[in-house]
Amino acid sequence: MNVTPEAKGWVRTVFNDIRTQEKAYLDAIERDIMPRLRARMRIKRSLRPEHVIEVMRAFQTLRHPYRLTLDTTSPRKGHVLVINTLLGAASEYFRHWRTDQWEHTVSIDRIIIGTTEGRLRIKTESIADVSLHALARFYERARRRTVPDLLASLKVVSQADLEETETQCEQGVWIGGLTYVTEDKQPISYIRSIRTFIGADQREDHHQSTGSTTVRLPV
Repeated sequence: MNVTPEAKGWVRTVFNDIRTQEKAYLDAIERDIMPRLRARMRIKRSLRPEHVIEVMRAFQTLRHPYRLTLDTTSPRKGHVLVINTLLGAASEYFRHWRTDQWEHTVSIDRIIIGTTEGRLRIKTESIADVSLHALARFYERARRRTVPDLLASLKVVSQADLEETETQCEQGVWIGGLTYVTEDKQPISYIRSIRTFIGADQREDHHQSTGSTTVRLPV
């Protein structure tokens, strides 16, 4: 069943805004925070207490409208750990489709920035890819379909177990399976792949039609 033109328009607007905000956010980190952090790590193997506070506050005040969670801690004296979970614009290659092809998706990513043993470490982890079709279904089927409601629903996905094929949230159920991230055409890790959304009002009918509270979709 095709999604409505109104849903397509909403998804297109949200996707383009996510792409714009993601670039602006990452550019701001690289421009305003990382140079000072790198410079201080070259001078000394650990940060002074006021510099730890400065870095944590810089991330806390840096705005990102599509951020799901932000954790800033000092795991030990002179070091800082920042864990950002946010939405990004991505593309996913679906080999299991009848015709292999790329599709734009909204990714849920975790960016980890930390200092340890005199070194600055930056790592990006992909948690899940959410298809634009699933976002359109959210717009059509959720009781509340504002961007804050979308973020609250996807935050639940970001905290769910990797093996879950269904993730329930206040607005309904995200449904998907597993796919893998590749590097040089080789699979390096598995992530969630969210393919559709069932509204809370349709949840009971969906379970009755499948005969189970868990749907196994092809990965």
